[in-house]
Amino acid sequence: MRWFNHLSASIKIGLLSGLLILALAFVSYLAYDGFQRWSVYAQQVRDNRLPTIKALTQLDTERVVIRAQTFESQMQTDAYLNKEQLLKIAEQRAASWQKIEQNIDALSKLPRLTEQGQQQFARLSEDYRAWRDAYVALDAFLQALIETRDPAAYDEVMDAYRREAARVFDLSVRMGESTEEMVAGNQARAATQANTAVELANRGTQQVIWLSAFAILIAILLSVLTFISLIPPLRTLVEKFVAIGSGDYDQDIDTTRRDEVGLALKGLAAMQAKLKADIGETKRVAAENLRIRYALDSVSSNVMLSEPGGEIIYANPAVLGMFRHGAQDIRRDLPNFDPERLIGSTIDVFHKNPSHQTRMMEAMQTTHRTQIRVGGRTFALVANPISDQDRNRLGTVIEWNDRTDEVKIEQEVSRLVEGAVAGDFSSRIATSELDGFFKRLAEGLNLLVETTEVGLKDVMRVAQALAEGDLTQTITKDYPGLFGETKAGVNTTVANLKDLVSRIREAVDTIGTASNEIATGNQDLSQRTEEQASSLEETASSMEELTSTVKQNADNARQASQLAISASDVALKGGTVVSASVETMAAISESSNKIADIIGVIDGIAFQTNILALNAAVEAARAGEQGRGFAVVAAEVRNLAQRSANAAKEIKTLIGDSVAKVDAGTVQVNEAGQRMTEIVQSIKRVTDLVAEISAASNEQSSGIEQVNQAIIQMDDVTQQNAALVEEAAAAAESLEEQAQKLASVVAVFKLDQGGMRAVAEPSRARPSAKPASSHRAPQAVKVRNKPAPNKSARAEDDWDEF
Repeated sequence: MRWFNHLSASIKIGLLSGLLILALAFVSYLAYDGFQRWSVYAQQVRDNRLPTIKALTQLDTERVVIRAQTFESQMQTDAYLNKEQLLKIAEQRAASWQKIEQNIDALSKLPRLTEQGQQQFARLSEDYRAWRDAYVALDAFLQALIETRDPAAYDEVMDAYRREAARVFDLSVRMGESTEEMVAGNQARAATQANTAVELANRGTQQVIWLSAFAILIAILLSVLTFISLIPPLRTLVEKFVAIGSGDYDQDIDTTRRDEVGLALKGLAAMQAKLKADIGETKRVAAENLRIRYALDSVSSNVMLSEPGGEIIYANPAVLGMFRHGAQDIRRDLPNFDPERLIGSTIDVFHKNPSHQTRMMEAMQTTHRTQIRVGGRTFALVANPISDQDRNRLGTVIEWNDRTDEVKIEQEVSRLVEGAVAGDFSSRIATSELDGFFKRLAEGLNLLVETTEVGLKDVMRVAQALAEGDLTQTITKDYPGLFGETKAGVNTTVANLKDLVSRIREAVDTIGTASNEIATGNQDLSQRTEEQASSLEETASSMEELTSTVKQNADNARQASQLAISASDVALKGGTVVSASVETMAAISESSNKIADIIGVIDGIAFQTNILALNAAVEAARAGEQGRGFAVVAAEVRNLAQRSANAAKEIKTLIGDSVAKVDAGTVQVNEAGQRMTEIVQSIKRVTDLVAEISAASNEQSSGIEQVNQAIIQMDDVTQQNAALVEEAAAAAESLEEQAQKLASVVAVFKLDQGGMRAVAEPSRARPSAKPASSHRAPQAVKVRNKPAPNKSARAEDDWDEF
C-alpha cells in the first residue's frame, strides 16, 4: 500500500475514472448493439408490416362495401321510375373503387421482405385484376339500368345484371380469401419479429447488469484505497492552515510526501515564511496610510474612496457634511439613505443602473466627469482611477460638488429662452436672490425679452389693423438697430397700401360717372326709338287707308308724301342720335383705357409692396429667433400685397372685357346709322312713288307694293335698333354693378379721412328700350314685329360668373 500512497492524486483519480469509463463504454456498446438489432425488427414492423395490414384491411372493407352496394342495386326493381337511387349507388361505388386503387397502389410500393410475402401479393394482384375486370362489365349493366326507361327492357337488363353479379360475387370471395391470407401472413411475421426483439432486449439487459455490478465492485475498492491515502494528510494540511490563519507562523510542516498533498505542504511552508516577513511590512505601510488619511480628513473638497468592486471605504468630513445637509432631499428618491452608514455601502446606491456604473468604473482608465440628480439635488462628480506602480487597479477616488443652486439658475434661463422661442415673452428671471455674473446675465436677458415683446406687439397691432382693413395704424415708438428698420418697413408698407386704396377709389368714382352718362344716353336713344316706331305705325295706318279706296288715291298720295317727309325728318334725327351714340361709345372706350392704365399702376404698387415684404422677411430671417414674429407679419403683408395684385389683374381683365363690349357696341351703332341712311333713301323713294301715283293712277298698285316693302324694311331696322339700345343699356348697368363691387372690395380699408364712400346708386329710373308695339296692318300690308334678342340677360350672367 505504500506505493499507492506515493502515487499522485491525479493518477489515483485517473485509475478510478478510467475503470469506470471503460466499464461504462462496454456497457454502452452492449446496450447500443442490442438496441440496433431490436430497432431493425421494430422498424420492419412499423414501416412494412403495419402499413401492409392497414392497407389490406381497408381494401377488404371497401370490397365488402361494393358487395353490399351490388346487393342493394339488385333490389331496385322499379328504379326505371326513379333513377336517383341507382345514380347514388353508382357514385358510391366509384368512390369505393378509388379507395381500393389507392390501397393497391400503396401495397405495390411496399417492399416484400420474404418470398412467401411476394407470392401472396402476386396472388392478390391476380385476383384483384380479375375482380376489377368483372366489375367493369357489371358497371356497364348498371349504366344500362340507369339509362333504360321501358319497364320490360328494364327487367331484361336487371336479369342480365343479376347473372353477372353472381359471377362477380365469386371473384369477390376469392379476392377476400387472398386478402385474409396475406393479412394472416403479415401478422404472423410481425409477431415473430416482435418476439425476437423482446428476446434480444432481455439478453442485453442481463449482460449490462452483470458488467455494471463488476465495474461497481472494482470502483468501490479503488475509492476506499484513494480515501485512505488522501483524507488523513488533507486533515493535517487543514490543521496547519488553521494555525497559520490564527497567527502562529512557527508550525512544523512535513515536506517529504511526493503527491499533491506533499506539494501543498511545501507551498504552505513557503507561505508561512513569506507571511511572517510581510506582516512587518504591512505594519509599516499602515502607519504611512494613516498619515494620508489624516491629510484627506483636513481638506475642504468632498472626497470619497471606493474599492474596485464599488464599496465605499472612505469619505472625508467635507463630503459627509454635504450629504448630511442634503439628506432630507436625497431621501425623496432614496428613502433608506443614511449618511452615517455611507462607509461600507456601495457607490451603486446613487445610480438607477448599478451594473452599468460598475462596468464603467472597472473599465475607467482616465478622469471621468459626470453629473447625477438625486432627490431634486444636482451633483457634479469627478472620478479618477487609483493604480499601483504595476498599474494594478486599487480603487477609485471621487470628488463631489453640489451644483443644485447653479442648475436652478440655468433652468430659469432655459425656461426664459424656451418661452421666447415659443412666442411667450411674459416670463422674467427673478434677480433678487442672484449676485455677480448670474445677476448681470438675468438682467440682460430680461431687458432683451422686454424689448422684443414691445416691438412684436407693435408689429402685431399694425398687422391686425391691416387684416381688419384699418390703414390708419402705424408704429410710432422709436426702436434701435434692426427693430428700427422693421418699423420703417412696416410704416412704408402701410403708406403704400393707403395710396393704392386711394387710387382705386378714384378709379371707381370715374367708372361710376361714366356708367351713369352711358345710361342717360341709352335712355334718350330708347325714347327716340319709340318715337320712330310710332311714326312707322302711323305710316302703316296711312297705307291701310290708301289701299282701302282708290277714289281717294290722290289725297292718300298727298298724305303719304307728307308722312314720308316726316319720316325723313325722324330718320335724320335718328342718324344724329346714332352719331352721338358713336361719340359716347368712343368716350367710354377712352375712359376704360384710362382705368386700365390706373389698374396697371395699382398692379405695379402691389408688386413693389410684395418686394418690400420679401425684403422685410429676409431681414427677419437674418435676425434669427428674435425676428421670427416679424417674419410672420412680413409674410402676411406679402400675402395682402399678392391679393391686391390679383384683384388688380381681375379688374384689368374686367375693364378689357368692357372695352371690347364698347367696341362691339360702336360697331352696332355704326350699323344702325347705315340702316337709318337706308331708311332715308327708302322714304325718298316713297315720295317719288307718291308723285308718280299722282301722275299715273295705272301704276298705283305697283307703287303701293313698293311702299309696303319699304315699311317692312323700316320695321326690321326699328326692331334691330331697339335690340341694340337694350344691349347698350344692359352693358351700362353691368359696368355700373362692377364699379359698385370694386367699391365694396376697397370699402373695407379705413383711411385717414374715414371709410371709403360708397358709389351712389343713380336715382333716376331706367326703362328698358321697348320694341314698337305691333299693329295689325291691312291685308295688303303685313308688318312683322320681331322681338329683340335678350342679350342683356346673357351679359348679366357673364358678370355674375365673374
